[in-house]
Amino acid sequence: MIATEVEAAALEIAVGQPLMMIERTAYAQSGLALEYARDLFRGDRTKITVWSGGEAPVAGF
Repeated sequence: MIATEVEAAALEIAVGQPLMMIERTAYAQSGLALEYARDLFRGDRTKITVWSGGEAPVAGF
């Protein structure tokens, strides 16, 4: 994803800089969607770690 004028201003970067985008939805046990988010991150200031199933590693990873 490339930063628009609005996104660039909010993230204090130049227009056209690359961004990382994560779309996520949180569900209740019933299956009802409770929350939807589309998050944008600066690549130079972000580290994203994803766990899928199983136990998470030791805290502070």
